[in-house]
Formats: sequence, C-alpha cells, structure tokens
Amino acid sequence: MLLCAGGVLRAQEAPSRRAAKFAYQMEMGDIGHDCPTQVDLLDRNECLNDVRVQTYKDFVTFFDGLREALIDESPNDANALALDAAQRAWEIARTTTCDAVSNMYDVGTVKHPGSSQPSARTRCLIQLTRSRMRDLMQLYGSSL
Repeated sequence: MLLCAGGVLRAQEAPSRRAAKFAYQMEMGDIGHDCPTQVDLLDRNECLNDVRVQTYKDFVTFFDGLREALIDESPNDANALALDAAQRAWEIARTTTCDAVSNMYDVGTVKHPGSSQPSARTRCLIQLTRSRMRDLMQLYGSSL
C-alpha cells in the first residue's frame, strides 16, 4: 500500500518490521540492566532465566521480521533461505560456546542451586543472542 505523506509516496511499514525494530530496541536497551535488584543467588538466577526467555522471544520476533523483509525485497526466497541456513549454524555455535562456558563453571556457586543449569550458561545465552541481534541489524538493517 502506498501512502502520501507531505506529497511523497512511500510504502507503509509492515507490522512485522515494526515489531522487529521494537524487539531489537528492547533488547539493546536492557544490556547492562538485567536483574539489578536481585541480591541473592537464587533470586538472581530466577530473574536471569526470565530474561533469557524474554530475550529469546524478542529474538524470534526480530528474526521473523527480518526474514519477512528479505522475502519482500527479493524476487524469490533465496536470501531468506540463506539467512535460515546461517541461523542454524549460529545456533549450533551458540550452544557449543555456552556449553563450554558452563563446563568451565561446573563446580561452584554460579550454578542454579539444585539444578544442572548454571547461571553462567544462562548469561551466555542472553549475551550471545543479543550479540546476534546486533550483528544481524548491522548486516541486514537496511532491509528493515
């Protein structure tokens, strides 16, 4: 759909693109502000897990909007399919990296009490997911 704003015709921004930009802004705004009021380990780990879940939701919104933008801009799905393949490889690398970080802290208090999931792993997943969002925005941002 074309809209006239001040005599200039422009395409209306798709809702998925707006949602992608909003998700990106939310995550970038949260960097350095995760769980600032939690003082004990249990509360901090619970909070970080909630942050991890929200970060993943925001990433999915961002990625889906970016993928849709790539499909809209190209005559076929080749660019989106290439992004999908790169994403699968990145997900494997993220898991491997966070497993390595988790193993480094296999003993000690950075693990969730009573759980095999360390907070070090949770922080790693958050950090690498946000980093991926930043990288994709720098590489593909003009498509959004």
